[in-house]
Amino acid sequence: MLEYLHNHTPPIVFRDLKPSNIMLRPDGRLVLVDFGIAKHFQSAERATMVGTEGYAPPEQYEGIATPKVDIYALGATLHHLLTNTDPREFRPFSFASRPIRHYNPAIPPELEYIIMKALAERPRNGGRALRRCARRSRNWCHQ
Repeated sequence: MLEYLHNHTPPIVFRDLKPSNIMLRPDGRLVLVDFGIAKHFQSAERATMVGTEGYAPPEQYEGIATPKVDIYALGATLHHLLTNTDPREFRPFSFASRPIRHYNPAIPPELEYIIMKALAERPRNGGRALRRCARRSRNWCHQ
């Protein structure tokens, strides 16, 4: 879904990805809900700080909303779901000190690596990591 939004012209930035904004449909597909603060990306524009503490990256607190903020929020959401730890209950931006496999050793190291890369303060290739994660997750789900 994020790839679809980010490939629009101009890209659409969701800006508030978190577990409560993802719903599971009866057919098993996941969908995003609550597009209330989504916006078209404009590279020179600063926006107001919106998002949810624990899921929003540092640059979003500065009013910068690029597609990369959604990649970070996806990483934070996956970290939350795979570790059962709510990022709002920890020091902001402390994911590096809370490795996923520490909480859930069953997670493949490759998946942990991709998620932690998405949570890097300013990921360089978030879109590529997202596509790799999606491709690999399909394989893990079918094993």
